[in-house]
Amino acid sequence: MTGFLHRDEVTPIPKAPKRERAPRVNLPRVSAKRRAEERDLRRAHADVLLRSRGRCEAITRGLEHLCTGLGTEYHHVLPRSRGGQHHADNLVHLCATAHRLVHGQPARARRLGLLA
Repeated sequence: MTGFLHRDEVTPIPKAPKRERAPRVNLPRVSAKRRAEERDLRRAHADVLLRSRGRCEAITRGLEHLCTGLGTEYHHVLPRSRGGQHHADNLVHLCATAHRLVHGQPARARRLGLLA
């Protein structure tokens, strides 16, 4: 019987060394509701970015004299604490200067439609 190895002729395959297990890290659990909110916010940010083309939207609302022009922050027109949602129609893309104005002068921001 040529071509066949006898059981005594086979070299055993060495076992791989046992790997040490990585230490277990306790991460906080994220609820399905929270994951859905984060997904909605990412989608809304993408929609607002397309709408604004990366520019501060306060420029079109009469604040061109103080805007830097580049939209770097997202602002909820109706604050989340008052029931505002993560939707593109409730978000505006603002530069940091305009965003500070919205929160520093809420009456003026309401007149300009940047705060409800």
